[in-house]
Amino acid sequence: MTAILEIPGLPPLSDAMTAADIYAWERAIEAAISPQAQVSIHVSSHASKAVWASVYANRSNGSDHWGEFHTTWSEAIRAAHAHALTIGPVQR
Repeated sequence: MTAILEIPGLPPLSDAMTAADIYAWERAIEAAISPQAQVSIHVSSHASKAVWASVYANRSNGSDHWGEFHTTWSEAIRAAHAHALTIGPVQR
């Protein structure tokens, strides 16, 4: 998988990302893992860290779940991508 800032065609990471930008990043990170992966970046009501990042290697059985709270969209996306790098492409 390429480094997070080198994924062609994706919008730049920023605090002013649109929902469509975030969706594009979620799908790109999923594609790097497997067709069964699920990545979710969304607003949460957790104290001062309001952005939740979540990665499942296999959404159907909930395997290899990871999740963390972050303060910005770009932090959450970077963290989700970093976790995806630890999973690598899952054998299909």
